[in-house]
Amino acid sequence: MSVTTQKALPQANGDFYAISSTLDEEDQALLRQVRDFLEAEVTPIINQYWIREEFPHHILPQMAELHIMGLGYHGYGCPGKSTVLDGMMMMELARVDSSIATFRGVHSGLAMGSIYLCGSEEQKQHWLPPMARLEKIGAFGLTEPEVGSGASRGLTTTARREGDTWVLNGQKNWIGNATFADVTVIWARDVADDQVKGFLVEKGTPGFRPEKLKNKIALRVVQNALITLEDCRVPEANRLQQAHSFKDVAAVLRMTRAGVAWEAVGCARGAYELALTYAQEREQFGRPIGRFQLVQDLLVRMLGNITACQCMVLRLSHMQDAGMMGDEHASLAKALTTGRQRHFARPPGGALCGRCRSDLLLRRHTRNEHTHCGPGHHRFQRICVAEQTGRIYMSRERYDVNTLEQFVGQEMGVSDWLTIDQERINQFADCTGDHQWIHVDVERAQRESPLGSTIAHGYLTLSLLAAMQMELGIVPEGVSQALNYGLNRVRFIAPVKAGARIRNRVVLLAVEPQDKGRFLLTFQNTVEIEDEKKPAMIAETLALLLTGG
Repeated sequence: MSVTTQKALPQANGDFYAISSTLDEEDQALLRQVRDFLEAEVTPIINQYWIREEFPHHILPQMAELHIMGLGYHGYGCPGKSTVLDGMMMMELARVDSSIATFRGVHSGLAMGSIYLCGSEEQKQHWLPPMARLEKIGAFGLTEPEVGSGASRGLTTTARREGDTWVLNGQKNWIGNATFADVTVIWARDVADDQVKGFLVEKGTPGFRPEKLKNKIALRVVQNALITLEDCRVPEANRLQQAHSFKDVAAVLRMTRAGVAWEAVGCARGAYELALTYAQEREQFGRPIGRFQLVQDLLVRMLGNITACQCMVLRLSHMQDAGMMGDEHASLAKALTTGRQRHFARPPGGALCGRCRSDLLLRRHTRNEHTHCGPGHHRFQRICVAEQTGRIYMSRERYDVNTLEQFVGQEMGVSDWLTIDQERINQFADCTGDHQWIHVDVERAQRESPLGSTIAHGYLTLSLLAAMQMELGIVPEGVSQALNYGLNRVRFIAPVKAGARIRNRVVLLAVEPQDKGRFLLTFQNTVEIEDEKKPAMIAETLALLLTGG
């Protein structure tokens, strides 16, 4: 009589191409140590904290023993490891719970990163060692109630210097860790020079009031807050001494953006592994549902997407370690991985049926909209990529770049009035996902504009800018490329409805010689909107950086 033994099912593993094996033994051992900690200490308790919208503070001493804060920073009590390991750490944390990964991303990436990149030596020595040991917790205050992606020019929080003290006024919103952080990095606009500066606001500072945000649908364990700053006085010693403009904020965001991409991959990987385990165990019609081909197809598509994204972010981190990563590289990875995570973290519902409605482990993985929308909305990440890959290469000969100054102050052209009908709105609605349109009167522009530029009719939300800059195609002789440069100074505040009329005026404001034979051209674009309910005239500043050659 023969005895049939059932084969043990393989353990669910979302690292199909074994990317963790690219690490050395020491770093692999640290990843395993972190996984053991998460599965022993976080997985059993995190659902209840998710329900109560509370943070498990008791796990912080154990997390501190892992030495994973400030992982990629050198000195100041930080481990000085690679960006690759730091990214895989974010993936490992998000695989179990995205809130815990986000806590680390805010504390270790944004808060510690701001001090590491923008702080004085004294500030680094004072703050980074205890933050690496999790003795001090950090938060990062950039987003405001009415300002998200437009923070570079739209911050309303102000800083006014009075002797050796700075007075901060304004609000910050959705600030992770802020309800209990020991120090919050607040970014505010200096009223004296209109530049963005950073301030280390310590817990308990008079005029600093964080209020917990409740009833969230995602990141429920993260303690997000609305911060009100009312005549909050901060000493000059707490101003980040190397933060002089929004470019310094952008450097912090660039450094940490890859971590968000890794986090998105981790969320998707956790959802896949839960779905695969369930498909192996759940039986219908006398066999596990994982043996049905439709379920197999769903799981393999998930695994394929995850593996592709893993390979992408692995290469991104290699580029970051080698100093090759630009904004466009980080933006592409962030936009793609978060979009894929949003898409394929939901298919498990098709395989898990009723369980997806009741199992909080799964719900925590499928309700991770935050990676898609912030930090850095996915649509703006795509625009960043488009601006870098869509550079204008000059082919026609017109004017020598050195003669452009004679056209300063001249109107390059005025477009005809254009009536917006619903068909035109619908025609261009998919350009960037919003109801927006752009029309270019190329022939008239080439005939009437002194620089042969095209005249762009345009209404949109903020994402109009990239398209409109591309259409201001100045073609002087001896120019090898024109690079989109700068951002609009005002935001379009309301949509143009069908039936409204609109036209553009474009004036060359300035020609500024730059280094390496480059010229920065500044334009004023005035959009006139004839609308019976809300007529408007909106002026914005555009710029092109021309490179001779």
